Amino acid sequence: MRNKKSHSERSANFGAACPPKLSSGNFGAACPPKLPSGNFGAALTEGLIAVSIIATAVVGILGLLAVSLRHAQISRSQLIASQLAIEGIEVVRSIRDENWIEGEPWDTGLIPDAYLVEYDSRGLMPFTDDIPLRLNRETGRYQYDVGDRTEFTRRIIIYRISADQIRVTSNVSWHVRGVPTPFEINTEEHLFNFLR
Repeated sequence: MRNKKSHSERSANFGAACPPKLSSGNFGAACPPKLPSGNFGAALTEGLIAVSIIATAVVGILGLLAVSLRHAQISRSQLIASQLAIEGIEVVRSIRDENWIEGEPWDTGLIPDAYLVEYDSRGLMPFTDDIPLRLNRETGRYQYDVGDRTEFTRRIIIYRISADQIRVTSNVSWHVRGVPTPFEINTEEHLFNFLR
């Protein structure tokens, strides 16, 4: 009589380990396939949750990186704009000082109005519109006629306070992509006629 194995005995041997080497006598024998364990669905769910958590963390980090880059750009632009505003005041001060050196009235060419100036202006240019400054990369100077167009515009406004005093404001504005309102920096200085 044949030796019949019960179903439970056959199941017990189904997942048994394969022999390390197949000898030439048992070519037809193969390792029986392993049945998936009952934890396969749980492992898949855990894997998906882990991937979701990692993806959320990466998206959060990339969002913070984008915000920090935007703030760095705004800070850099504020630094440049503040220097351009100060430069505008210094140009007007230089014109006043040059008037003294030339022996002319201290406020020659400093009539109350709005103006454009460049770093080497000997006189003020009438303001017609907000013309963007250009950056000359060879000299590192901002001017109106040579160089790459920038987002910065500068306006100088002179107010007469008295016969011996003027108020000069220098306004620099610029736009940042994605921000609807322009940024502005205003600098103000009072210039006097010390040599009366």
